Amino acid sequence: MADQPRENLYSLLNSDPSRIYVIAEAGLNHGGNKERALALVRAAKWTGADAVKFQTFKANRLASTRPATLGHTKDQPNLQELFKKLELPYDAFRALHKEAKRIGIEFLSTPFDEESADFLDELGVSAYKIASGDITHRPLIEHVARKNKPVLLSTGMSNGEEIEKAIDWMHTQANDQVVLLHCVSSYPAKTEELNLKSVQYLRDRFGVPVGFSDHSVGTLGSVVATSLGAQVIERHFMIETRGETPDHAVSMDAKQLKGHIEELRTIGTVLGERGKFATEAESRNKTASRRALYARRPIAPGETIDAGMLYALRPAIGISPEFVDSVVGKQALSPIEADAPVQWESLQ
Repeated sequence: MADQPRENLYSLLNSDPSRIYVIAEAGLNHGGNKERALALVRAAKWTGADAVKFQTFKANRLASTRPATLGHTKDQPNLQELFKKLELPYDAFRALHKEAKRIGIEFLSTPFDEESADFLDELGVSAYKIASGDITHRPLIEHVARKNKPVLLSTGMSNGEEIEKAIDWMHTQANDQVVLLHCVSSYPAKTEELNLKSVQYLRDRFGVPVGFSDHSVGTLGSVVATSLGAQVIERHFMIETRGETPDHAVSMDAKQLKGHIEELRTIGTVLGERGKFATEAESRNKTASRRALYARRPIAPGETIDAGMLYALRPAIGISPEFVDSVVGKQALSPIEADAPVQWESLQ
């Protein structure tokens, strides 16, 4: 067995709800080329992502030889042939895992069959991802659950009942370490299709950490999802903007992803804490911005103060206008000049 993972993702997310865990999804953007895949690992590290993720499969265990339309690629006369061109051998994944460990980024991959899950377990991955298309693949989910590691369960194309079934299948294998990823399985997903309130729904209904596997163009979706409580953000990225893979249309380049991650890291700071209170910076502005009661005209000692003698002006260096009813009816103990702030010690 390979080295144990550095940290348990499920425990990490539960112990620090403000933590944003970013997965740089290399997906199939290597085009079946090991060297390009290695470059994606290094680029993911450069972006500041927590993890780089790939997809591990055997084409003949993933797709049939029948024609199919994926919706985000051209019609495929033979779907298995498409995936065969994008399949990486296990030795390539060993090299990717080794490189990720060397440079200090978590290596993850989505297994699409039981054999691939076993291989990734031997490799020492710290968590698994179940693709949206496999949320009804009970044998695979139960097999992965038996590894007793966190499972990122993508929920594209599913409904609440299907998600509940998948979680129950994990529970039957004594694994409750599920992280639900809201996902819209459209490539790219239109802004009006994102339905990001699902992030809150998943968290509230199932009581587990949630995230967002973002297939939209731009950064708005992930920013909003994070603001709504998503702790995991998964974004496809590429290092070559030319060429075409099934993931090309939903991928940022590495520079864009780096800027996006920096943006995501600030969201917790922007959101702050629940409640309403003056910040330190605001407190410094109170005197200049708030008002106090000032004398409209000179007030002589012994005069009884009425509302017509007062008005509220900045800065707040006297009695607050919230206490005007307590000031009216009192007598002046000492002279108060026109446009001077009224002080409690000047009244009786």
